[in-house]
Amino acid sequence: MNNKNGENDETVDGYNENYKFIHPKINLEDKNLQLFYKENIFKIFLLILILYKHYYVFERFIQGALYENKSFLITSKPIFWKDNKHIDINKMDKEIKNYEKFDLDFKNSEIIFKSEKPKVSLIIPVYNQEQFIKRIYSNILNQTLKDIEIVFIDDFSLDNSSKIISELMEIDKRITYIKNEKNRGAFYSRNIGVLNSLGEYVLCVDIDDFLLNDILIKSYETAKEYNLDILQFYVMAGDIKENIFWRVLKYKSGIIRNEKVKDVFFRGTTRNTWDKFVKREVFIKSINFLDINFRNINYVVYNDDVTIFALFKSAESYGFLEEIGYFYNWGVPNSTTHKYLDKNYVNDIFKCGFTIMECYFKQTNNNYIEKNAGYVFFIGKFLREHKNKLNHLTKGFDYILKILDLYINNKYCKLRKKRILRNFRKDVIDIKLKKNNK
Repeated sequence: MNNKNGENDETVDGYNENYKFIHPKINLEDKNLQLFYKENIFKIFLLILILYKHYYVFERFIQGALYENKSFLITSKPIFWKDNKHIDINKMDKEIKNYEKFDLDFKNSEIIFKSEKPKVSLIIPVYNQEQFIKRIYSNILNQTLKDIEIVFIDDFSLDNSSKIISELMEIDKRITYIKNEKNRGAFYSRNIGVLNSLGEYVLCVDIDDFLLNDILIKSYETAKEYNLDILQFYVMAGDIKENIFWRVLKYKSGIIRNEKVKDVFFRGTTRNTWDKFVKREVFIKSINFLDINFRNINYVVYNDDVTIFALFKSAESYGFLEEIGYFYNWGVPNSTTHKYLDKNYVNDIFKCGFTIMECYFKQTNNNYIEKNAGYVFFIGKFLREHKNKLNHLTKGFDYILKILDLYINNKYCKLRKKRILRNFRKDVIDIKLKKNNK
């Protein structure tokens, strides 16, 4: 072989005329090398075993470090906002802080009218959160996309929420107001809002959070350009008052279509509705799926878990936009979800959670990745958040045991996971016996 100077690069035992040693040859008889293997063979074996047992943990860590998710290795086209060179975190921080400062003067305001077919409907449940209504409205006014609908769903609030929304409706005809006949929770409220909306796309927004100013126009144009059912974007989370911010969710942008869309759910998308820009007809299709599979269950606590599962079952195309679009504001003590974390709602929490596990099991294909979804949900929700509430459970024991047995007897459930499930099962039986003996 000739090098770029026309000289011969043929090597003999790793040497040539132009270069010194270029690839070492290992002498297996080297005593030091033999000694190294002898002293470290057990450590090497142990390392291989740990890597094998915790493959998915290391895989997720590596993917996060590389801004990449396994699902996106099969994508065809990257999606980037046309003028976006990089995401300016400092600019985002400044914009988010400005949302705390709002001044709405309606005296000289011109009336804003709604089109017959808005491009986007914002779905905003409200429950006793009057202090956030004008702030989120002020935030929405800053959106560069004006052809929108703002759907407030009043979940039977007992404060002045209804009055404040009525005042806003006088000057902004884009607002649609729905009031529940009783307190039904965010899951019900959000779905009612979607069903009564008019937009081509919908985005669910928590009333105490913020949208970045350009995210609606960027999401709409990108979703239209690539004909996407779901478009996801980056989220920032934190506490404005404490001046703490996090940039969350690191995924490589790309497009996934058809059967592979549901793989995104199993391989690690967030279980949040507010970072997903969704075609309205697809969201309605997912609501119909939920109505069949989750009828008569109170999903206040785990509402996002079932909604995202249904969305990815219903969608046929998915993309990721490399833009920060949403700021998630930590901790609102008076929100609907918080009250259901009380011990008085333990029966609802467990009934809801194990029904989700049952649906995951029955609605997924027979492979490890999909059958593992219910177990991942179990670990994240029950072992980490609600195991200490098990003592307050008063009914539903037989149903919980039935679902645990589904997973324990499943051939795709590995031995370590079976041990965890069996230990939890034993705790449920012990508490059931204590309750029955009282």
